[in-house]
Amino acid sequence: MKDRTLRITHTLYAPIEDVWDAWTNPESMKQWLSPEGMTTPDASVDLKVGGAYRVIMEGKNMPNPDHNGQMAVGGEYLEIEKPTKLVFTWLWEDSPVDTHTTKISLLFNKIDENTTELTITHSGFADENMQKEHDMGWKSTLRKLDMFIKKS
Repeated sequence: MKDRTLRITHTLYAPIEDVWDAWTNPESMKQWLSPEGMTTPDASVDLKVGGAYRVIMEGKNMPNPDHNGQMAVGGEYLEIEKPTKLVFTWLWEDSPVDTHTTKISLLFNKIDENTTELTITHSGFADENMQKEHDMGWKSTLRKLDMFIKKS
């Protein structure tokens, strides 16, 4: 079976604690956690191993036109090592049956007091198209995270 793992390393010009907060505070997540051209009207977090999160994204910017409108994604936290590591499952609600749960690992590396390197490893894609859609989505979403961090 082909390894369908997506790895993105991204530098953010913010303290590691601020980047961690952007990924774990629902109010922060609502400001940026969706691709460009979309909004995040709701986010919930139960930040503990076994705890759940859920994010609602809304807009008309999804690579697949069937996904336009409102979509929800959620999962369970598997590992939490504040502020350096966050691992969780990722499953789109109301997905076609051939879609399944994937896994995301976030590694936060403090470069200096105001610079953090973030590595996203998203694994377990059902097919190449799903991997490609998420690659575009994450890169777009990270541009929004950059803007959110600059305003904070």
